[in-house]
Amino acid sequence: MIGDRIKELRIEKDLSVEELADGILSPKYIQDIEHNIRHIPDDILPELASRLGTSVDSLLGIEKETNIRKANELLDSALRYTYRDLLDLAKDNILQAKGLEADFSKELRVKLSLVECLTLIKEEEIDDAYNLIQSLDSVDVERYNDLYFIYLRIYGVIHFYREEFWKAIMSFHQAINVKVNFEKHPFEVGVSYFNLGMTYAYIGNLSWGEQHLKKAESIFQDIGEIKQLTDTYINLGNIYYRRRDYEDALDIYKKAQNLLIYNSDLRTSSFIFNNIGLVYLELKNFKKAIEYGTRSLSLKKKLNSFPTDIMNTLEILTKSHLYSNEKEMAEFYIKEIQSYLPKVTTSMTKGHSYATIASYYKTIGNTAKYIEFLNGSIDTFINAELLYYAAKYAYELGKETGNQELICKSASLFYQYHHKLENKEGGN
Repeated sequence: MIGDRIKELRIEKDLSVEELADGILSPKYIQDIEHNIRHIPDDILPELASRLGTSVDSLLGIEKETNIRKANELLDSALRYTYRDLLDLAKDNILQAKGLEADFSKELRVKLSLVECLTLIKEEEIDDAYNLIQSLDSVDVERYNDLYFIYLRIYGVIHFYREEFWKAIMSFHQAINVKVNFEKHPFEVGVSYFNLGMTYAYIGNLSWGEQHLKKAESIFQDIGEIKQLTDTYINLGNIYYRRRDYEDALDIYKKAQNLLIYNSDLRTSSFIFNNIGLVYLELKNFKKAIEYGTRSLSLKKKLNSFPTDIMNTLEILTKSHLYSNEKEMAEFYIKEIQSYLPKVTTSMTKGHSYATIASYYKTIGNTAKYIEFLNGSIDTFINAELLYYAAKYAYELGKETGNQELICKSASLFYQYHHKLENKEGGN
């Protein structure tokens, strides 16, 4: 209250009650103000504020309220900027908000940390993001329902990048179950469904992946969120592709491409070209696969994309040239894949890259190398608990080499994968 503030400032200035009251009010009146018994007369406010070394707005708490409101607006904008990959704008807002940190409440400090976490994730500084979110007390955060919802979702994203996929699923489910103000946070709710759908599809559960991505699609359509709707279409297309519904996959990739008219994004374009190339590869239209793969690779290199993004396209080009019997070009891209491998940290990309290299050696008749690299793929997927893919490649290698032990291992891995789902280690 204002009386407490006056007393605090008087003591800081080393003034007695008599000195503060001199010539404007009685000492008793000042004491009553400090005990919040009496109000300050409007005509003496400027002089009282001056003697206390502050402004009238600050004395009345107006300045603090203004700073808190401004900081909230800055952090809300920074949150939106991170989702749209406008990191420079997000960082600028965070810096401005930090300039008002002296007036922050505990809730606002939590909000600042969460926004900083998101910028670190976008820059793939996952360890730093993990350390920052770990520094927050979950019990404290849980008091603020809307922030707790965002906190759980961010934790899920960090678990995903740390390849703790089952923990990620659990966090996303927990976020969705928080009684958040949907009217205030429809975008965040949509992103939670998007993250959950993408993670389920990533580990091999296409049905649950589609179910949650469809919920995200509905929300993003309702609020007119073009960028996230584009990303949702891309991920739905990936599910249709993996189901071998190639026509549906092409249709929805092109739907995503049409949205780029409203949201020009070269990185997203490179993903769409990559995925269309994948579909044409499966349709055995290798000329088209090479065309779209080349367009994607060109964009990714121009944008200095992460090695993981580049590797995905190199695999398309390798396989397209290999199946076209253009072994020299296939070898060229295989060497490029191998040069990028040490820079790749994600097990999904590493595992599939080993499988692509194995496919190359199988085609040129080098059985020993084929077995070596496919085993490398299986081990990579097992270590990351990507059991669906480990089982798939174990079965392929067992069948190809007549190794019954590997076929049994494949069955065991499939069982472990379904056991995790049925026990809802990530919820449902």
